[in-house]
Amino acid sequence: MKTVTRSELRWLLRQSKTSKVRSMRDFAEQEIIIPDGPYQGRRFDCNRQPYTRLWFEAIDTGSWDRFVATGPTQSGKTLSCFLIPLLYHLFEVGETVICGLPDMDMASDKWREDLLPVIERSKYRDLMPTKGGGSRGGKTEAIQFLNGARRV
Repeated sequence: MKTVTRSELRWLLRQSKTSKVRSMRDFAEQEIIIPDGPYQGRRFDCNRQPYTRLWFEAIDTGSWDRFVATGPTQSGKTLSCFLIPLLYHLFEVGETVICGLPDMDMASDKWREDLLPVIERSKYRDLMPTKGGGSRGGKTEAIQFLNGARRV
């Protein structure tokens, strides 16, 4: 093989490799910093709420395509059953996520009170848009992150 062809082949092989997608549990425990409450500022840990280990393992099996969670108040359902799966697909998988809520006021509240604080404490804060929807707060129907994924 010619030198140019060999180097082009090496380049092609390097570019064709996709990054390994972690399990949702690994993503949660390695990336999510708890924004408030008694464990504020600490990394998410399935040992604090043991159901979360079972929850993430069930999701990661790929055996189901629908998941429903119910539980008592203050058990971490919003973080483990809503925010982490949403953020996992946005940032680990890099796909667009559609988040349906009854009205735009509630969507704005969910963004401001739940999603944004978790994103701001993660390494993904650098993927927040610098212009357009979601860049300066306020109401928005869709946010385009710098990795190309969208929250609609």
